[in-house]
Amino acid sequence: MSLKTAIWAVMVAIAVAFQTPVRSQVVIQKVKSTVGLQIAAPVIQSFPPLNSGMPLNVMEGYIYYDSICRNASWQSVDSFANQLTYSDTLANALKYLYVMDDYDPVTFSQWLRVTPSITHYKTAPGFLYTQLLGKAASTVPDTLRTAMLSGADYIAHVKITSLQNFADTALPAFQDEVIVSCQVLDTLKGKIYPPCPEMITSREKGMHAASLPDCLQFYYSPSAPRKALTGDVLTGWEPRLKDSLGNPWITADQEYIVFLTIRSLGNDTSNFYMTVHSAKFNSSVSGMYPIVDGVVQDQNDDFGFGANLPLADFIAALRNRIYTLTHP
Repeated sequence: MSLKTAIWAVMVAIAVAFQTPVRSQVVIQKVKSTVGLQIAAPVIQSFPPLNSGMPLNVMEGYIYYDSICRNASWQSVDSFANQLTYSDTLANALKYLYVMDDYDPVTFSQWLRVTPSITHYKTAPGFLYTQLLGKAASTVPDTLRTAMLSGADYIAHVKITSLQNFADTALPAFQDEVIVSCQVLDTLKGKIYPPCPEMITSREKGMHAASLPDCLQFYYSPSAPRKALTGDVLTGWEPRLKDSLGNPWITADQEYIVFLTIRSLGNDTSNFYMTVHSAKFNSSVSGMYPIVDGVVQDQNDDFGFGANLPLADFIAALRNRIYTLTHP
């Protein structure tokens, strides 16, 4: 270990030891969503959410961004982000956001979106994150691929174990939600998954499902677009998330590479409520790539690796792209 690393490790240890938890002060954000997949996790009790078991670079990221959010106004953050170009500064900012999210997406999502108290932060972490991700999308010359890797909370090779239909009557355009349960075969991003209920029910009904180990759940709508086209309006979305025969895009026992995002639904003083859905970004298939006969179905070559690569080659190329992002 170098002297610089050793000194930083001591500083981080001191920061963890003297971190003052913000307890029972979180601002309640009532759940208003009617989405079928609603998952509860214990709300975080300290801001930033440091612990002594975190890797050093994850701690560095939380301490660095926490300092910015405590001391900088949203106007100064906005001004700073607007002046960023494709540079080492932006590359390092994205690196830390990536490793923080990768280490524990559930905790990272809470840190971004749960308000510890009205006066705790001058700038909400979620605002800073959105600004930096938007800057990556507009300045990094890789047709949104860095933004897609950074913005997805989970990237995984999965096998679908079950599907459950859910009609979300509050969203008539996309009320045909499908709640997908899958077994994770390989993790590329996101080391800690949300609790995985055995049965999905609306939280307002007061039903609490038991958790199952080693599974991941998300939802999507077969009537939603594979990719938003110019104008981002319903009439401009073609084709839908169905195959060439009109069947739903996700089928049981099929394997996929999936890019997924956590969406906050709200919180009380005890729990953070979230859902997980497919991440569109610049994907031509809404972040859900079927694997057929060992080949990843990516006919539009979304990542520039080459169309329809064998699974091992596709994963190796993704890992290499992630390494480039986390080692600028």
